[in-house]
Amino acid sequence: MGKDDGVETAWEAVRTPFDADLEAAVHAADGPYAAGEEGILVAGGPNDWEPVIERDALEADGDLRAVDATRDGERVWFAGDNGVLGMFDVETGAAVGYDYTGTASSTWCELAVTGAAGDERALLANEAGAVVSFELDGEELAFSEPTRASESPVVALTTTETGVGYAVDADGAVHTATATGWEALGNIDAEGDPTDVAATPDRLLVAATDGCLYEQEHGTEWRPTVIADEEILAVETGDRETVAVVPESTIYTREDRESEWEHSTVDTGDRLTALALGTVDVAVGENGAVARRFTAADEIGEGAGEPADEADDPDETAALPPVEDEAVAVEEAENAVDDAEAAVADAANAVESTDAEAAVEAVAGATEDVEDAVADAAHAAGMEGTMDEHTTHR
Repeated sequence: MGKDDGVETAWEAVRTPFDADLEAAVHAADGPYAAGEEGILVAGGPNDWEPVIERDALEADGDLRAVDATRDGERVWFAGDNGVLGMFDVETGAAVGYDYTGTASSTWCELAVTGAAGDERALLANEAGAVVSFELDGEELAFSEPTRASESPVVALTTTETGVGYAVDADGAVHTATATGWEALGNIDAEGDPTDVAATPDRLLVAATDGCLYEQEHGTEWRPTVIADEEILAVETGDRETVAVVPESTIYTREDRESEWEHSTVDTGDRLTALALGTVDVAVGENGAVARRFTAADEIGEGAGEPADEADDPDETAALPPVEDEAVAVEEAENAVDDAEAAVADAANAVESTDAEAAVEAVAGATEDVEDAVADAAHAAGMEGTMDEHTTHR
């Protein structure tokens, strides 16, 4: 998920009140969420993290292995062992579970969601590599028949903001979802195993255990870039930068493709394995490990990361006159127009007169009246600064 412009602070470790391994992370409307061991789902607030679904609270035993959010961030979807599939409503705090009754094995490993709350669609992959799609049909989920992008297990799924889905299998083959199945996008040909995928409308990034990121733009050949001398476990890319995480709490960032990669190490004491970018960037991992990074705007205080209302823009509000002043200006401008029309009529009558001297005097007087009327109208409209330009060149 992309993030807004801003100046980042350093990454820092965060104390959490739980020691569950966290396997996946995502940003929702109210901040970051992470899912993991024994079905736990946790949320990161301005000052601390807390479980919103406690360990072992779900009906099915097992870990949550995947998490994603709707485009508007109003719902967080999660999936995992033994058929666990559910949704957490950010506004109400309610969690809803769903049953899959199809033919695919239901230990879910990967999940990718697109669309806004109430209109979401998703891809769901199991440990054998079968992929099903689902969408909401009222209060129930409608599932597709399982398909396979390849014969290998799927290790990563993602969707773009426009709803295009991608899958990476254990052999490094990359596919995009189509209306009739899957289309091959080539193989990254890594010396290690693929671990994660990130996508924008114009490029794909695949992370691998050989320390490389593999990039493809608009269907071109896959291009590797060496990032680290150890495995990369997670990658995210947004409007401003690309971020990658390696196990020993080291986080790599690059602002754009022309910049050098920079890295920082965070003393979390445990491996970091997943990543989510947003108003607060977070990396999560084993034993409840969390690292975060604020933008400068986020550190100002609660709500500082929210977009300002249009009425709060000082430049915009300064350009708008108060309502009462606007009404007065309109009335004065209308009066000035009436004066100008009367002056022009007097001048026309004088010209038609046979008395040339009277005509000249009338025209001169009418000209002064027109200038006065124009000046009054300009003053009423707040245009005094442009009057000289318009009157000296008439």
